[in-house]
Amino acid sequence: MWLSDVVKLKSSHWTTRRKAAFDLGSFDLKHNWLVIQALNQALLTDTHLDVRMNAAKSLGLVGDSRAVKALTKALSTDKDWSIREYAATALGNIRDERAVEPLLAALRDKDHHVKAAAARALVALHVDLERIKSSEDQDFVRLTLEAEKREKERKEEAQRQEREREEEARRRKRERLEENRGVLILETYWGNDQDGTTYKRCATCGSQPQYSMSVYAPSTDHLYRVGNHCPKCGTLFTKEKHIDHN
Repeated sequence: MWLSDVVKLKSSHWTTRRKAAFDLGSFDLKHNWLVIQALNQALLTDTHLDVRMNAAKSLGLVGDSRAVKALTKALSTDKDWSIREYAATALGNIRDERAVEPLLAALRDKDHHVKAAAARALVALHVDLERIKSSEDQDFVRLTLEAEKREKERKEEAQRQEREREEEARRRKRERLEENRGVLILETYWGNDQDGTTYKRCATCGSQPQYSMSVYAPSTDHLYRVGNHCPKCGTLFTKEKHIDHN
């Protein structure tokens, strides 16, 4: 439960705090002030990098605007670039107008990861490029927007191709099923003593006869004949196909 994760954020073990901060992002806790407050505090005060990172991620996933103040502070003051990057990304997910000015300032960050995250967040907030005073920053945001558009188109194209491949695979499977429907396959394997052993199977579902010496589980070999129905899929056997593995 989320309440136990809030308590674990106070643990003396950083691995416990890291997992708790991560897990809180998996709950629908947008209107839970206790959770937001705990994550805000972890983001700003925890001494371990991974805990602050997961806190920033979770705040972005929860998407509550009450996290904007803590995220903007982390964006401007945290010494680690990865925390500033995740804070910018979280602000882009929350999409609160109060984050615009801090994000504009983050375009001048010395780390390019932070700058890129801030630009993506500004694009998500639909900020007019005219609000960006520097022409260099305008170009950076514009290039980021174009890159995001290309990446979106690439993913959509990849998804379309994947759907086409899946549909083609389903079509071929249907064709194979229709082609093999009603076929009883008899495969003969030859041993070293030239004594052939024949195995039967349904070409539609792949089932084979069961052999048994018990009266409680009689053999089903007699069912696998032309004119009978497959005991597993119910297909009527209309013809035999002999395969000789010699």
